[in-house]
Amino acid sequence: MREKFNVVKLDTTNTSLVFAVNDGNLGIAHYGKKITDLPQSDSLDMFLLNGQWGASVDRFNITKMSYSFVGDGNMRESLVSVINSDGTYTSRFVYKKHSLVNGGIPLDDLPCARNAEKTLIVELADDYANLTLKQYYTVFKDSDIIAVRQELTNNGKGNVTVLRLMSLQLDVSGTSYNCVSFNGAWARERYRKDTAVTAGTWMIQSMGGQSSAIMNPFFMAKNPDGNGVYAFNLIYSGNHKEIVEACNDINSTRFLVGINDYCFNLTLKAGETFATPQAVMLFADSEQSVTSEMHNFVNNHIVDPKFAYKDRPLLLNNWEGTHFSFTEEKLLELADKAAELGVELFVLDDGWFGHRDNDTSSLGDWYDYKEKLNGSLGKLADKIRAKGLHFGIWVEPEMISEDSDLFRNHPEYAMIVPGREPIRRRNQLVLDLVNKDVQDYLIKEIGDVIERCKAYYVKWDCNRHISDIYSATIENTGEYFHRYVLGLYRVISALKKRFPDVLFESCSAGGNRFDLGMLYYMPQTWCSDMTEPRHRLSIQEGTLYAYPQSAIGAHVSACQNSSFESKFNVACLGAFGYELDATKCTQEELEIIKKQIVFYKQHRHLLQFGKYYRLKSIFGRERKSSWIIISEDKSEAIAFLAETDELINSVPSEWRFTGLDDNALYSFEVRPQNNFKSDVIASGTAGGDALNNCEFSFGKLFSDETDRQPYGTPLATRLIYFKRID
Repeated sequence: MREKFNVVKLDTTNTSLVFAVNDGNLGIAHYGKKITDLPQSDSLDMFLLNGQWGASVDRFNITKMSYSFVGDGNMRESLVSVINSDGTYTSRFVYKKHSLVNGGIPLDDLPCARNAEKTLIVELADDYANLTLKQYYTVFKDSDIIAVRQELTNNGKGNVTVLRLMSLQLDVSGTSYNCVSFNGAWARERYRKDTAVTAGTWMIQSMGGQSSAIMNPFFMAKNPDGNGVYAFNLIYSGNHKEIVEACNDINSTRFLVGINDYCFNLTLKAGETFATPQAVMLFADSEQSVTSEMHNFVNNHIVDPKFAYKDRPLLLNNWEGTHFSFTEEKLLELADKAAELGVELFVLDDGWFGHRDNDTSSLGDWYDYKEKLNGSLGKLADKIRAKGLHFGIWVEPEMISEDSDLFRNHPEYAMIVPGREPIRRRNQLVLDLVNKDVQDYLIKEIGDVIERCKAYYVKWDCNRHISDIYSATIENTGEYFHRYVLGLYRVISALKKRFPDVLFESCSAGGNRFDLGMLYYMPQTWCSDMTEPRHRLSIQEGTLYAYPQSAIGAHVSACQNSSFESKFNVACLGAFGYELDATKCTQEELEIIKKQIVFYKQHRHLLQFGKYYRLKSIFGRERKSSWIIISEDKSEAIAFLAETDELINSVPSEWRFTGLDDNALYSFEVRPQNNFKSDVIASGTAGGDALNNCEFSFGKLFSDETDRQPYGTPLATRLIYFKRID
């Protein structure tokens, strides 16, 4: 951080955030590419102000700000909205002081970015209302991302009601930003959506208690003049809201990121402080730079360092192979086949506890279904480990079945509004995680499950939204959604502390809680229940805009409308595994799987942690998909090519790569597949400069695929391995 006159500059590796203090206001003078010098005091007004003076606007209205409030006259969406102790809504926050500290300022009950370098603390106050607002801007030595959060303290004697407190506000010049969000639903999560915000307000949000498959909290805003991209995300797993407001009258756009104010109001008693989760913001020169920065940030500052660059195990999960219908004998047959194929981790999914043979019972009863397992879970796990496999277990801790001992003994643990019939989804209710007794129950019971089977891996599922928001343990239901998330974090934190070496994977009806908050505790997330590769191309590309491949759970399943080879080529980008009944595979299919596993293990670290570049986008006009992953030293790379539609009587597709060393010579080899003819040109050499700048055609690489006949299977995929040879 540098100070000059009444200007404060906060630097990252390639960007600068400049604040200017003027008449008690703190304005944003610049956020963008790094600058080395600061304006002189006599030019400060022109540097700070956005626009010209006019009869209908005042200085505060036309200044780009990092904060705003109700009653400031700006007639825009506000960072903070409160009901003061005197019943009024008007606030008057003014700048008081700022300071710089080394490192970050951690939060007791919320995840926040690790390994911070410095934090700028800005203090604002509303003296009449006895409120203090602190803003925390945290930077990192190896990143251009800035993490931002707020703290509101009630210094008065009466209660204050917080109606909204966002984590981040950024005002920038200009309007007509193209906002890129990642929207969808179950089984089609995080599809890219472009929206030009030319006037008024554009918003994405979640309202179901999770960060949502419908609208992910990550989004980008592309400058209308082509000069850079802003990107934002939130380190939080509950209801979120992101607002972009184009203000044509003052030629400015406001970005707000934070907790959703839907069904939210929080009572701030005398002396209490409310801290928001951290949001993150980034300015970069391109979408690709955004992706690279976000990936590095997740691996270096979000994920538990113990797992950040640790290869994820190759697993087999029994769910799609057996569903609830399994016996110990069947599970051991699957484990035998998994070990034979080269799998490293066997995961027992739903149906092992209580008396659960379908989805109508037993959630909450985390004791062994001994008749089904032919004994205890621990003994089964020992038998599977004896085959040379790690053992993993599925749990759904946040839910409760009405047909369960837990519900019969503790009906008050379920989230039910008194006097109302509860909403049931997937035949289950949600546990009241606001209730500390429920949190303690889960800490003990799930901890006992992990202990007695000595789990190497835990899949943590959450298969429905929150609907009936109520807890008898709190006075103000407006705090429920947020306190639920805090309760969830407390449970997970306690289990992580007890089992620091266990690999947790988050899952929520597929990818319904794919966010930085869960990745802080669980280094990978199940990307989607959709495993069919053609649809999966969109899901994975959308997810990879903000989240690294090592965080993405991706499996080959037994879906019938595409080849085993395409299933693998699509799913191998991430935390990879199989989800099928391997005992029903043909010998030919088993041989294919064995070869896939050998290839994956040889290149696993590159696939999970190499630098990812998008090439052709599945969201583009061509509807083709390609990417390349390159090692840090550019000595090797793997490219993925996919045609999603077969064009009859057409010339071969052409492909261009990027990121390779221009001055190196590379060999390349197409991964052998059983479904294309052996006479196809599948290897060669080329210079890095040619690969980066020329269009390459691989001839009959796609047209001669044997299971892709005319008018048949439309998807064809290939993997190409590059190795530097000079």
